[in-house]
Formats: sequence, C-alpha cells, structure tokens
Amino acid sequence: SWCPFCNAYLRKLQKNMTRIKAAGGSVVAISVENPDNSLAVSKKNEIDYPVLSDPGLSVARSFGIVYDFPKDADEKYKANGLDIAKYNRMDKPQLPLSATYVVNKQGEIVYAFLEPDYKKRAEPDAIIETLSKIK
Repeated sequence: SWCPFCNAYLRKLQKNMTRIKAAGGSVVAISVENPDNSLAVSKKNEIDYPVLSDPGLSVARSFGIVYDFPKDADEKYKANGLDIAKYNRMDKPQLPLSATYVVNKQGEIVYAFLEPDYKKRAEPDAIIETLSKIK
C-alpha cells in the first residue's frame, strides 16, 4: 500500500485484464502485507483480481526472492514515518523482489521476470505474448 511503483503496476495490470483474459490468463498478486492491507490495496487501486497476503514472506522465500531492505533506505523510511519491519509485522525489514511469473496449467513456470530494481516490472505485452504461446 505504501509503494507507488507497486500500486502503479497493479493498476497497469488491471488496465490490461481484458487482453490478459483473452489470451487465457488470470492474475493473482501476492503482497507481504497483512490481509486487511492487501484488501485495502485492491480497493484503492480498483482492481478485480485477487491480492493475496504472504505474511512473513514464506511464499517469497520458497521462490528465493526475499532480500534485506538496505539499512540506509530503512533509516530514510523510518525518518519519514514508515518502519517496514513493524508495518509488515516482521523482525527485520525484508521485502520480495519485484517478480512476475506466468504459470501454465501443469503448474510450470513458463515466464519469469525478476528484477532487483523495484522501478522495473514485467510489461503486460510480454505476459500476453507468453500466454498466447501456451494457450
């Protein structure tokens, strides 16, 4: 809910939902935030796909995409009133990488976008192209 890049990406996916569905896909977002905050994110961004909660980052850990939030950035956020560890009810400030997966009907990942730069996200066109190939 606090990340403008995450929120913008959720809205971008929503704008492309007709094309994603036409290509045979559906979207599920997963957030480290608690269920109430995940629901608030859905409402705030007017999205109609599920935003699930991954408290403690157990799902993200299983994908190997958890990182320690840099100490200098954590201090800046705290100075501006956001303690990420406390907000996410965790012992230390950790977040998942920005990741997008396309999973086929057999449960296999056929497309993965992993990016350490939180400003970069998978383009909907790449997702739709992948979906069209596996349809």
